Amino acid sequence: LCGLNKFFGKPFTPAQLLGTGAEIGSDVPFCIHGGFALCKGRGTEIAEILPLPDCFFVVVKPELSCSTKEAYALYGKNPLPCTEWRGGLHLYNVFEKLYMHPEIDKIKRELTALGALEAGMTGSGSAVFGVFADMKAAENAFSRINYTEKFIARPILDKVY
Repeated sequence: LCGLNKFFGKPFTPAQLLGTGAEIGSDVPFCIHGGFALCKGRGTEIAEILPLPDCFFVVVKPELSCSTKEAYALYGKNPLPCTEWRGGLHLYNVFEKLYMHPEIDKIKRELTALGALEAGMTGSGSAVFGVFADMKAAENAFSRINYTEKFIARPILDKVY
């Protein structure tokens, strides 16, 4: 959406892009917005937390799969409060608390043992990511963690629209 908008001379405002993104999926507005933020509702309620420092992620996808629809249905039956963000690097995902799956916890422990500053489950699961301060640390963890589906990513820190 952002690429097309830029290609065609930016005919859509950021708000219009976010609205269109929300029609595609709840995580699309966040991807359009970028940065480090807390998203609520259908993804269009976005509150920036702090600028994300330059870092690298090692993302691991276990064979375990989690259905987004089922995850939200489970949350609807068992709503858990989100803890207050108090600054620093602290990750919290209510879906981790709902699943309490040993494979997710195992990957988080492995990433942390391999030097991740913090680790957490992505969205409604089941991929897990570790946050690394530099590429060398991320590459070391990547080479040592034993999963087939894995990759290293570096966040885009600038606004894309």
